[in-house]
Amino acid sequence: AYELTNNIAYKAAAEKAGAYSLSVAGYNSSGGTWTGSLTGAEVYSMARLSAIQATPASNSWRTALVDYLDAADAGYLVGWYGINADDSSAVYDVARRAVAAEYVNHADKAIWRDGVITLLGDVDDADASPVMALGAAVWALTATGDISTDTDVVSVLGGVQIKDLPDELAALQDVADGSFYTKFDTAAGSGYTETTVMGTLGLQAADASSLAYSYSSEIASAVGVLKGGVGAGGEVYWKISDSLSGGYAFAAGETLEAIPEPATMTVLLIGAVGVIRRRRNKV
Repeated sequence: AYELTNNIAYKAAAEKAGAYSLSVAGYNSSGGTWTGSLTGAEVYSMARLSAIQATPASNSWRTALVDYLDAADAGYLVGWYGINADDSSAVYDVARRAVAAEYVNHADKAIWRDGVITLLGDVDDADASPVMALGAAVWALTATGDISTDTDVVSVLGGVQIKDLPDELAALQDVADGSFYTKFDTAAGSGYTETTVMGTLGLQAADASSLAYSYSSEIASAVGVLKGGVGAGGEVYWKISDSLSGGYAFAAGETLEAIPEPATMTVLLIGAVGVIRRRRNKV
């Protein structure tokens, strides 16, 4: 929100959220030590917070991120996700860590990136959100390297070359309304906001990464339908256009990344201000 508006209030709110995450994780900034850990989204948030500082290459958020990555056993954590988490959620979390590790050029960045590929190979329709996982993987892999000529095979969707993952993702978009299917078996239906956000981010990243990919029409269609997932009060529906599915604050940030379009952004930010004010009133 701060990047899109240059409104210092959003920067301050984001930094307070980041400080809360570090506090809960037990981060000691003076010693660079941790007594807890961060979620994949929180790791990614450290990279995003670093990027909006006056000196992105040297700031407390970047230091905290590097300290976290230094302390984390990347190989162990990828393995832990493979055993203990829903496969689609595992890809989502590790993808965010991979992008953050690339941002600081961390020594373990290849481990995190390879982890995305490994975990994606376990994703199938028995998982909660396989298409969301595919979108997250395409987003992370194209953001951390050139996949346009990568002929290595990942065992998702029965075995696909990595370079063909963006095309597979595009094929899982519901042409009737622009949203993405939830499962590889399209009969399971479409229309969930977070799946469509991650599908959109994946196609946007691929489209920007190489001339080998061109998804402008698919992206425009997805962005168009995502606007219907934002209510008049700024809430983001769990299922696009279905207010009865409930509003989820965490999806607002993802939606802003996917559709930074002025009219929709304004509604989202009005909603964000409302959340901030409600929380302040509770203190």
